[in-house]
Amino acid sequence: MKLGARVLTGGTDNHLLLVDVASSFDLNGRQAESLLREARLTVNRNAIPRDVNGAWYTSGVRLGTPATTTLGMKESQMKEIASIIYALLKGAKPSINEKTGGPSKAKAEAEPALLRKCQARVADVLKEFPLYPELIVD
Repeated sequence: MKLGARVLTGGTDNHLLLVDVASSFDLNGRQAESLLREARLTVNRNAIPRDVNGAWYTSGVRLGTPATTTLGMKESQMKEIASIIYALLKGAKPSINEKTGGPSKAKAEAEPALLRKCQARVADVLKEFPLYPELIVD
């Protein structure tokens, strides 16, 4: 919220938040979901009240903190994740639909350098919090 995204839930009192990506970033939820997934961040597209984009494309994304808190992440990591999400979505635009030549309703893209930087930032956060620390990967 401090960065300027419209958070419909007003915060994370119940460990979930709903962000209006349509009014905050001029994207639909499906576009935001696909781009964030490329950056290795998992969110779900989610309808918002009076959603003009409907249930398939949606105007929002839902984020949850249980997976991150289970790994031991705290406020500083949450702020970094929020900063990554904001930077990526702020720099995003709908992809071009190859069939129609118009904007895609399903995919969004960012400059390749921005996407790589966001992927690296996600990897840096995750280095401190391995999913399965008991596994040794050579």
